[in-house]
This record gives sequence, structure tokens and C-alpha cells, in this order.
Amino acid sequence: MLAAYRTIDNIIINTNKPEEKGSWINLTNPTEDEIALVTNATGMEFDRFLKGALDDEERPRIETENEQILVIINVPIMQNATVIYETIPLGIILMENSFV
Repeated sequence: MLAAYRTIDNIIINTNKPEEKGSWINLTNPTEDEIALVTNATGMEFDRFLKGALDDEERPRIETENEQILVIINVPIMQNATVIYETIPLGIILMENSFV
């Protein structure tokens, strides 16, 4: 799922335009088309950044390249009703004109 947001006059609005400067782009289980749209719109490093953020086995780290910053952290998720938790990676990519 792809969603793009912007803040205008302290109000967060859904723009669905990832190419707009200042966009916050949220990708959840993205399709290949959504990945292509975001990488083309932002100029993001796909192989090093977005691909790593989508890997379930990715380890937490911080990496920089071409004025882009990748931060991967592990966040807990509930595995089942008996309160067993696992962690999954959450990738945050900071660029000059957008936040993914």
C-alpha cells in the first residue's frame, strides 16, 4: 500500500503524490509498481535502501549514500493471542525532499 502525505498549515493531508517536495511517503507491503513509482519520483537508492528495508531478516543499522539516510530499526509485533512477540524491521529513508 502506498500513501503520500504533506503538512499544510499544520494539517496533515493525503496527497497521493509522492513526487511533491516535502512528502511523507508510507509504504506497507508495496507492490512492484508502487516501488517503481516511489523510486522514480524520489530518486531513492532502491538496491541499497528500499530493498533492504523490505527484507524481513534485515538487521538494525544506519547507512548513508548520495545525501540519503537509511535507518532500520526492529519494532515488536504480536505474533498470536498468547502474547508472543516477534520483531520486524522498520525502514526510514530520509532524503532532501521527502521522507519514506
